[in-house]
Amino acid sequence: MSALTRSFEAAREATKAAFHVRLIGTFEPDLVCAPADAIADAWLATAQPDFDRFPVRNADRTIGLLVRGDYPSRLVRDAMLPLSEELIVSADMASRS
Repeated sequence: MSALTRSFEAAREATKAAFHVRLIGTFEPDLVCAPADAIADAWLATAQPDFDRFPVRNADRTIGLLVRGDYPSRLVRDAMLPLSEELIVSADMASRS
């Protein structure tokens, strides 16, 4: 590996470590959540186009994550990824690409 490649990789890793979730995440009151009982395709058609993942809410609880996709006639609750430890991160966690 050349010195230039090593320098580039070191700079890339330092940049990734500098961006924590709290700097790049969206939090309340600007957080947009998908309602569990909505039709997924219809709701996604009106959702913020710059986002590709949305927390799913059922009443006052977050129950999953809806990833932008094609879900013909499916409820959000049936199209979402159920909430799990893999989906939960700390605001101080470094971002990963």
